[in-house]
Amino acid sequence: MRFELESHALAATFAHYANGRRLPAELFKRPDHVALHATNIQDFDIRVKEIQTKAEEVVIREADFRFIVAARLAGPIAVADLGRVAWVEIIEPIQEESEVGLITGDHIEFFYPDFGAAKQALDNRSIDYRVDTYPQPRIKVPYGTNGDEFRLTKIPLGEIVAQDLESGGATLLKRAA
Repeated sequence: MRFELESHALAATFAHYANGRRLPAELFKRPDHVALHATNIQDFDIRVKEIQTKAEEVVIREADFRFIVAARLAGPIAVADLGRVAWVEIIEPIQEESEVGLITGDHIEFFYPDFGAAKQALDNRSIDYRVDTYPQPRIKVPYGTNGDEFRLTKIPLGEIVAQDLESGGATLLKRAA
């Protein structure tokens, strides 16, 4: 499946970056999910249909004027040599991105709740990062030439999805039989 190949390639590129920057491996012991950006609405539709065939649960929510589909896969997929993930996000491009054919980067997210230690490790290596607190706390670190980034999160995507469903901020598209 395309999303599996893209996820693996994203993780392999990240692993090369992390090794080159000598990032501490403990930051990346728990891969949480990968997120893949669609190039336009047709691509988003194709990707969502593909992921639904491999998922036990599929949820859609709106964020930043776009739809994001989160899918819990029937079986985890390998992300290079970093481990396995059970969740994949498909992100719709905002209208401006789609109109000009702008392809924004994908990301791989790791569960690592000790932001103090993570920031110290990044600062020690003079690596630029941004800390976001809304809607969830995470550290975002750009790498590569395609706008890709890795993120560290304190809250796994599965918990975020459950909270969004409970609050009415997301809609269930598919649940395992």
